[in-house]
Amino acid sequence: MEAVVSLSRPAVSLEQVFKTCETYFPSGAKICRVELKSLSGKQVYVVEVDRQGKRYLLVDADSGEVISPLNCEFATRIARSLVHDNDSVVLAESLPAFRTRKMSQPRPVFRILFNDALKTEVIVDRDTGEPLMILDRGR
Repeated sequence: MEAVVSLSRPAVSLEQVFKTCETYFPSGAKICRVELKSLSGKQVYVVEVDRQGKRYLLVDADSGEVISPLNCEFATRIARSLVHDNDSVVLAESLPAFRTRKMSQPRPVFRILFNDALKTEVIVDRDTGEPLMILDRGR
């Protein structure tokens, strides 16, 4: 049976997210996109702005706290949601500039390697929490 995650009404309003962005991006960056999504069971707003360099912001939808860039523990929780629960983590490392085949610019990521039969490796974007790649022995 597959787990179903439902998004309930967030405690933090979009107006509060906009105010947080004004504080976080003081240069007057314009917001291009705001997305409410669930990352490993936690509701977050992913905000994208129209500027070079730091373009993303993750805001906890329950507390309003800025949670980007992600810490290694939360990135591991996201990666763990994509593999079997009983698989242990062999390696969790931060890579400052990782580029996938579809990306034009390198991104800061966490690389999480599991001790399963396939040696699953999950690459999680540090700024958005998005799993960018899931690799195993078959690549």
